[in-house]
Amino acid sequence: MNNDLVFEPAWERTLSDRDRKLIQKLHRTTTLRHDQVSFHNLRAAVNYKGDLLATVLVQNTTGKEVSFPDTKLVYTESGVSVAEWKFSISSLTIPAYSSMPWTFIFPSGSLVHPPEIKNWNVANLQEEDTTQADRT
Repeated sequence: MNNDLVFEPAWERTLSDRDRKLIQKLHRTTTLRHDQVSFHNLRAAVNYKGDLLATVLVQNTTGKEVSFPDTKLVYTESGVSVAEWKFSISSLTIPAYSSMPWTFIFPSGSLVHPPEIKNWNVANLQEEDTTQADRT
């Protein structure tokens, strides 16, 4: 199955060589699941405002473009919910059969408890299969 790696224009301009290589390696080594949208962990951190930043590689193996209008995501650690937030990101559109890195920012007020940044995952709460994202 062919899956192209694409970058949002701002990422294309500002991404360090080190981070680009990390993303390319994850893209090459991740097992693709047919006809779904999946999130693959890259990096998580807490910023100076207490917001949780979860950077993932979003892989779209569907035949349709995928966007994230009013999409509720959950950040979990070891299967326990740490944060939930409804995202509406107009600039995040992933072409069919493509992958794109993205950082989802969970505001500090959305945190149930402080994250440990261990055994974490990001999933979509709006689909039966929580690895799915909204399809346009």
